[in-house]
Amino acid sequence: MTKKGTATLDPPYVFILSGGIGAGKTRIANQLKADFHFVVGSPAAVMKETLARHLAVQANGDDDYWEAFYNEMLDQRTKAEYRLLLQGFGEFWSNRDNYYWADQCVAKASKEYKTLALAGIPSGIVFDSIRRDKEIFAVMKQWPKAVHIRLLIDHARQLDYLTHVLGYTLGKAVTTLEHGSEHWLDSMDGTPYDAKYVIDANGGDHMTWVQLMGIVTLEMGGAKLTEVKNGEAVPT
Repeated sequence: MTKKGTATLDPPYVFILSGGIGAGKTRIANQLKADFHFVVGSPAAVMKETLARHLAVQANGDDDYWEAFYNEMLDQRTKAEYRLLLQGFGEFWSNRDNYYWADQCVAKASKEYKTLALAGIPSGIVFDSIRRDKEIFAVMKQWPKAVHIRLLIDHARQLDYLTHVLGYTLGKAVTTLEHGSEHWLDSMDGTPYDAKYVIDANGGDHMTWVQLMGIVTLEMGGAKLTEVKNGEAVPT
């Protein structure tokens, strides 16, 4: 357990979250960030930010207002305008280096973690939106002891999420799941990159979080994460 005011420059806890659409990966990552100052690493987010900065430079001469483009990429009302642009931009670099976005994500997360560590804030790193095996390889190359956690969710619940939360038509939702990027996870069974833990995400956000906290406690040998409140490090 990290003592008050101390933090190593190498993250003591690195988690990789993988799994199906609607399993709650992003919610977990955001909660770890909010409650325990975890740095969230996402190759997709890094790609969006990079493109948003390029667009801002073209539009304004500098990237000061890149967040406006980034937010439009996430907004359900405007994200469709960016879909093909993001796909082409991402593939342009991935085709030249299969690890390009994964390495960019790892470098960004490492830098953000070190900034917190130098400020004496106990933290860790959690990787979300993991969609390719190479993204797991890149994380474990940097941090061999990173813990891969896979969230399992039923097909019916994924369809419900896509149609009722994201507003997809049923046909589009079915097609999306047929070409879902999580299918490659099955090919990792028995490899060093396979998930160390599997969480049943069908019970909702609370039960998923409870299972994750059990894994965290187990990985830390019975210790607990340290939450920072009012400048004080408080074991949870």
